[in-house]
Amino acid sequence: MLALKKNEDLQIPLHDPGRIIKITGEESMHYRAAMLRVFNVVRIVAALLFMLGFILSDQAARSPLHGVGLGGTSWFVLLVLTYITVLGVHWFVSLHDPVSDRLLLSNALFDLLLMAALIIQLGAFSNTSLLMMTILSTILLSALTLTLRQSILYGASLILLWTGAGGCLLILPQIPWQQFRALNAYDRLSHIATALSQNTHLYREPALIAIGTAVLAVLVSYLSTQGRDNRINAELNRSYTRQLRKMNDSIIEDMQNGLIVVSGDSAILTLNRQARTIFGLSEQGKVPRTLGELLPEMARRFGRWQHMRYNDSRTIDIGKGSYSLSFNALRSDEDMQLTLLMLESIDESYQRVRETRLASLGRLTAGIAHEIRNPLSSVQSAADLLEEMSDDPKIHFLTGKIRNNTQRMNTIISDILNLFSDKPRNTQLIRLNPFLQRIIKEAQTNNETGATTILADIAATQDYAVFFDIGHLEQILHNLMLNAAKHARRDDVEITVRTRLGDVGRFLYIDIQDNGYGVAAEDEERIFEPFFSKRHGTGLGLYLVREMCVANQAQIVYVRRESGACFRLTMERYLASGNDGDDYT
Repeated sequence: MLALKKNEDLQIPLHDPGRIIKITGEESMHYRAAMLRVFNVVRIVAALLFMLGFILSDQAARSPLHGVGLGGTSWFVLLVLTYITVLGVHWFVSLHDPVSDRLLLSNALFDLLLMAALIIQLGAFSNTSLLMMTILSTILLSALTLTLRQSILYGASLILLWTGAGGCLLILPQIPWQQFRALNAYDRLSHIATALSQNTHLYREPALIAIGTAVLAVLVSYLSTQGRDNRINAELNRSYTRQLRKMNDSIIEDMQNGLIVVSGDSAILTLNRQARTIFGLSEQGKVPRTLGELLPEMARRFGRWQHMRYNDSRTIDIGKGSYSLSFNALRSDEDMQLTLLMLESIDESYQRVRETRLASLGRLTAGIAHEIRNPLSSVQSAADLLEEMSDDPKIHFLTGKIRNNTQRMNTIISDILNLFSDKPRNTQLIRLNPFLQRIIKEAQTNNETGATTILADIAATQDYAVFFDIGHLEQILHNLMLNAAKHARRDDVEITVRTRLGDVGRFLYIDIQDNGYGVAAEDEERIFEPFFSKRHGTGLGLYLVREMCVANQAQIVYVRRESGACFRLTMERYLASGNDGDDYT
C-alpha cells in the first residue's frame, strides 16, 4: 500500500485491535483518495475529447433538447465545463485536505448527475454507444472508490437518475415541439404530464439497465473493498513480521549467552554474535555447516541429548574459556525439529553469583555498622571524660588515639550508611574529557597523589559524555588513583588514565592503570569484598567504588596485565554538546 511502502518501520501493535482497525481505515482511505485523483484526471481528459468531438460534429442538431432551445453547442460546452470544474475541485481538495468519505461520495454523485445530463443532451440511448461505454466505465470507477454502504446509496441514485434520463430520451422526441411553443405554461405542463403518463412502458428498458448497472456497481464496490482490505492486512502482517523479526534478531544478538539453533541432523541454522565471538568467527565469515565441524564434543553431547533428553552438567572448554552447555527443544509448526543450544560462560555466571553475594554482604555490613555507631559514641564520650579528668600526658596521648580511631570508624560507618541509603542520586550528563582533565589536575596537587606521575590518554572520548552522579564519579576516580599510589610498591609510580570506545554497543571504557606489581592472582576475586585488605587500610575503598558504579548502572572489573594493576570502568556513552572548555556539565 502507498503509506506502508513509504514507512517500512510502521509500528504494528497487534495487542490493540482498535489501533489495527484505525490503521486499516487510514490506509484504505489513502488508497481510495489516490484512485479518485487518477480517475478524475481520466474523466477530465475524456470529457474534453467528447466536447471536441461534439463541436466538430453535427450532434447539436440531433439532440432531444434541440426543440426547446437547450440542445445547442453552447449548452453542451457549458455542461462539460461544469463537469470538468466539479471534478477538478474534488481533485484539488483531495491533494491538500484530509480526504473523507463525504468527499468521495460527493465526487461520485456529482459525476453521476452530470453524466445523466449528458445522456439527455446527447441522446445516448439511441445514438452514441461509445458514450454509453464511457458512462458505464466511470460508474464502475466511482464504485471502486466507495465503501459498501456508500455504493448502495450510489446505486439507488443511479437507478433514479438513469431511469429518468432514459425515459426522457424516449418520450421527448414524441412531443410536437412546434405546437408546444404556442401553448401557455399550464397547457405545456399538462401536455408533458399526459405524454409521461401515456408512455410509462418506455421507462422499463432504462429501469432494467439502471438496476443491472447499480447491482454491478455495488458488487464491484464490495469486491474492491474486500480486496483492498485484504491487501492492507497482508501489508500490515508483513510489516509486523518484519518488525517482530528485527526485534527478535536484536534481542538474540545482544544476549550475553551464546545461542545456536540447529536442526535434527545437527545442521547449524543460525547463531548469534556472542556465539561467533566464543568460537572466534567473524561477522561475515563462513559458518561451519554442522556441530561436528564447529566442535565435535558439542555434536556428541547433542546426540546424547536427542536420545536421552539429558543436559550434561559438565563444563565444555572452548578456546580459553569454560562454558556450560544446555539444549532446549523449540516448538515448530513444520516437520523439522529445531533445538536451541545455549552457551553460558562459567566465569560470568560465577561473577553474577559473586555480585549477588557481595550485595548481600554489603547489606549485612550496613546493618552491623548502624549497630556499632551507638557503642562507638559511648567510647568516644568516655575518652573525652578521661582526658578532662587527668592532666597526665600519657593519658592525653592514649585518649587522643581513641578519639582519632573512633572518628575514623565513624567516617567508615557514614560512608557505608550513605551508600545504602535511599537518597536519590544527582545524575547528570558529564562531558567526559574536561571532567577527567580536572580530576587529574586536582590529583597532581593532592598531598596523597601529588608525588605520582599521572598521564592521560583520553583522545578517544573527545566527543562523548556519560550520565553519572558527578560526586560519585569524582570519588571513584580519586579512590582508584589513591589505591594505585599506595599499593604500587615502588617509588616511581606512574598512573595512566586511558579511555576508549567499546567495540559492541554504546559503551566506553575508563582504565586506571599503574606500573606497580598488580594484584596477586589468588586475590583477584576478593578485592571488591568489604574489609578485604592485605596491607594497611580499611578494605572498603574498592568495595565503595564498586557499589557507586552499580548505583550508576556502570561496571568495574580488574583487568590482568603483564605488569601493574588495571581497573576498568564500563559505562554507557552519549554524544557531548557544547564547547571543549572547562564546562563539563
